[in-house]
Amino acid sequence: KRDLHTLPYFSKIDWNAVTAALAEIGYTGDFTFEATEFITPLPRALALPGAKMMVATGRHLMGKILG
Repeated sequence: KRDLHTLPYFSKIDWNAVTAALAEIGYTGDFTFEATEFITPLPRALALPGAKMMVATGRHLMGKILG
């Protein structure tokens, strides 16, 4: 019903289940997420740390998929 566009782990999606399923099928394609609602409200001084957190989160999830 609703698309949050936020950073993984900031919603009700079970990312452990998602990454486990992708790892199980040997997924090696693109892995993207749209997180504008996470970064847009941040003050300018927090934009870069917020972006770095987005990158770290993506790398964490990819590591769970690729092992």
